[in-house]
Amino acid sequence: MLQSNYHIKGDDRIKRATSLLLSLILLICAAIVPASATAENNRKSQKKSVTTYLFKMDDTTKLDCLFFDDLPDVPYISADDYLNQIYTVKYTTTDHKNGTYTVKCDNGEMLVDVNKDTVHFDCFEDVLYFDSVDANEEESADYIDWDDDEFNYQGEKNALDLNLSDYHLDLVGENGKAYFPLYTISDLFSDTYLSAIYRGGDIYFIRTQDEEPYYDDSEIYDDLTREKSMIDFTYNELCFSIDHFYGKPPKSEIAEEIANRCCRKRL
Repeated sequence: MLQSNYHIKGDDRIKRATSLLLSLILLICAAIVPASATAENNRKSQKKSVTTYLFKMDDTTKLDCLFFDDLPDVPYISADDYLNQIYTVKYTTTDHKNGTYTVKCDNGEMLVDVNKDTVHFDCFEDVLYFDSVDANEEESADYIDWDDDEFNYQGEKNALDLNLSDYHLDLVGENGKAYFPLYTISDLFSDTYLSAIYRGGDIYFIRTQDEEPYYDDSEIYDDLTREKSMIDFTYNELCFSIDHFYGKPPKSEIAEEIANRCCRKRL
C-alpha cells in the first residue's frame, strides 16, 4: 500500500476510499470494448492525434497518443501531457537516453524506467497533492490536515517505488517522452479525484466525484464483449489499483474478498 506522510483526520476516509474504488472500477469498465491479441514482443504502435475534452464539452485540445495493435482501445499518453491537464504547474520530461525519464515540476519529480516498467518518487505526496486544477475545491481533500495552505508532514519523507511489471503493465519511451496507458496514469494520480477515460475515439478528462458526466454515457454498457487481451489488461489494472490506491483493505468490509479475488499474488 502507498504509505502517506501527511496527517489524516475524520471518519469519512473509508467512504472516500470506497467511492474512489468504485470510480476506478467504472472508469476501467468504460474502456472494455473489443480488442485483438498479439504477442507482446511483436507489438506495433501507431501515433494518433486524439481530440481531448478538458472537463467540459466546450474546452478541447489535441494530444498525441500511441496505440498498440494488441490493445487498440487503450491510448498510451505521455506523462507530461497527462499531468499538464490536471495540474496548474508545468510538467516537463528529461530523456536520459538509457530508457529512463525524469518527469518533473516545481513541486517534485518522478523517475520512469521504461525498460523495467518502474516508477520512483522521492516523495509521492510532493508530486501528487499540490496544484491540481481543483486544489482549492472543498471536495479535493477535506480530510487532510492543512497548515497555512501547506500539508502538515509528520516525520520523514519516504521514497516510493512502483513496479508495474508485477501487473504486466507496460511503459513506453518514444520521442523523448515516457508513455503510460491512459488508465494506469489516471489511477496513479487518482487521489486528485481527477481522471480520464477513452471512448468513441476521444479522451475525456473528468472529475470522478461528479454525479453526472458531462458527456453522453447512455450506451457505455450496451456491449461488454471483450477479447482476452482487454480482459487481462482490465484485470491487471484493477489489481494494481486495489493493491496501491484503495487505502487499507484489511479494515474494510470487503477485505477478505479483495484478498481472495484481486491482488498481486493471483497474477
